[in-house]
Amino acid sequence: MAARRRVSRRRRTSRKRRVSRRRRVSRKRRVSRKRRTIKKRVNKKRRKARKPVKKEFGTMKSVWEGKAKKTKGEKPMTKRSLMMKDGKIVAKNSVIGSRIQVFRGSKERTAGGLTKKDLMKNKHGRVVSKKAYARGRKLAKNNGIAKWANAVMTARKELGVTGFCAVKKGTKLYTLARKYYDN
Repeated sequence: MAARRRVSRRRRTSRKRRVSRRRRVSRKRRVSRKRRTIKKRVNKKRRKARKPVKKEFGTMKSVWEGKAKKTKGEKPMTKRSLMMKDGKIVAKNSVIGSRIQVFRGSKERTAGGLTKKDLMKNKHGRVVSKKAYARGRKLAKNNGIAKWANAVMTARKELGVTGFCAVKKGTKLYTLARKYYDN
């Protein structure tokens, strides 16, 4: 009787429920998997990273970041010349910045090479290039954009239109505005 009991006890212990649902892998396979990963790591280390080839020309920003050798133009600038101011080398962090930073004076010039004297604030308070601002004004004046705007305004006044009204072909507003624009 005693022998039978022992046998039954053994069976009970071997029928333990497995908690994890992962498939059991033999020890041999587990070890080989580890070795494989180690080999992969070693191979990755052996591969040398190719140095990125610098472009010949680029923007001031790309030259500053080391992606290009020099800028285009009559006076191409290298990184060293970007760092120089009045023949002296300036600290890297105080040279290239955004337009607002340059306008405030915390940086020397923008990525496009604009300095404080080239910048201004427009009526919306945005820092813009003086050159681009003047060009926009000139285009608006000469290219008929201002002329069309004035024609629409006079037509609205004459028709007594207030609020939003689409200036659509075929409408009274459009035909009247067109008449003023063409004369």
